[in-house]
Amino acid sequence: MKQKNTKKIAIIGAGWAGLTAAIALTQKGMQVSIFEAAPQTGGRARTVLWKSQGQTLEIDNGQHILVGAYHNALSLLKQIGIPTETVLQRLPFGLPLPEGWKLKAAPLPAPLHLLTALFQSNYSAAQRLQLLSFAYRIISQAYKPGLTVQQWLGDLQGPIWDELIEPLCVAALNTPAQQACAYRFAVTLRKTLLASSTASNFLIPKVGLSDLFCKQAQQWLTNHGAQIFLSSPVRTLTIKAAQVEINETLFDTAIVATGAHIARHLIAQADLQARLASLNFEPIATSYLRLAQASSSFRLPAPMIALPSKLHGYEFAHSLNSAATGLGHWAFLRQIATKEGQTVPVLAVVSSAARDALNLSRDQWLDNICMQVRNIWPQLPDITDSMIIVEKRATFSCTPFAAGLGNATNNPRVFLAGDYTEAQLPATLESAVISGHKAAQQVLASHFMH
Repeated sequence: MKQKNTKKIAIIGAGWAGLTAAIALTQKGMQVSIFEAAPQTGGRARTVLWKSQGQTLEIDNGQHILVGAYHNALSLLKQIGIPTETVLQRLPFGLPLPEGWKLKAAPLPAPLHLLTALFQSNYSAAQRLQLLSFAYRIISQAYKPGLTVQQWLGDLQGPIWDELIEPLCVAALNTPAQQACAYRFAVTLRKTLLASSTASNFLIPKVGLSDLFCKQAQQWLTNHGAQIFLSSPVRTLTIKAAQVEINETLFDTAIVATGAHIARHLIAQADLQARLASLNFEPIATSYLRLAQASSSFRLPAPMIALPSKLHGYEFAHSLNSAATGLGHWAFLRQIATKEGQTVPVLAVVSSAARDALNLSRDQWLDNICMQVRNIWPQLPDITDSMIIVEKRATFSCTPFAAGLGNATNNPRVFLAGDYTEAQLPATLESAVISGHKAAQQVLASHFMH
């Protein structure tokens, strides 16, 4: 840790991008103050409380996972003392279906890890050729700017599209393949699937998101002299001579690490406001189904399960506008500790790009989710309680024309941080961490900091 600097830095927003920037600047000895409108840190990746049947359960605002290629996020966790190999469960890349693994990468050097998975799968010869074509297009960057994933890979129809490409696209970009950006999808796959066997691993948190990062980050920052103001919304950001005024306090510079829809009201720059306003957003719905305690005999073949994307033959209590993206995509069977010291089995069902969740009532949506999982697992124990969390602006809509905005503004004392600033990646925990690092580096490189 460097000696304290006299420069005062304000960070608006204590999500993963804001906390990352705060840690980086505190390490350089800056006087950092963080303003967060919510009563807790973490932004869209935090733990919340669920009052269920007289007990209090800690559940996540959304069921996030990491992958082995999240080098920046994993490095940050280790940096503040989080034992990543203890709190994250590592799974090989693959296709864990309700009936078992259909595709599973081997612990071998790339590309042998995927080739082994391919030839050990039960796909037909024609389908394996489709998979090889899929991999070749990623490696060769065989796409044109402006293409959607559907336009780029839509000829690979059948099980490869239904079971692998489309679910991967919706999971990675939180945008339907018909609108999703082929370029960002390809970059994501090159950094994960084709980089190494460990880079392609799924990393599933064994603890809640607040315990995974937010609480430890908050403690680390406090221990190293940073100030964190919770329940402290920032309404205006005013430039006064060579300083920035926030909540009646003057700072040398500021990083706006809020969501884009909030940042546009704080940044006094017409063209940037227009670009921020042009961003569209996609929801994510996470349905939590509390299972009867007598569910110890119910097991899944993997900690996370890809749910069938084709819903033909299913009957639902309430109609859907877009069945392909309207219901659950992934299921996680978790044992969640209550505040009262018990452990409760909960099935978490994640619905990406869940636009239908905005059109149905919560009860209607949960009725449909319960019917979906009952269709898949007739032996599922009784569902004794349920809860849904819909994050309406979970991510920006990752279309071909959703260009990353970068961290700079036209004021050299004001910077942006957030997953939407990144030009190559979709909205992920990794892109939020990268953006926070970049914003901090640009602050440190500013001429008035020296």
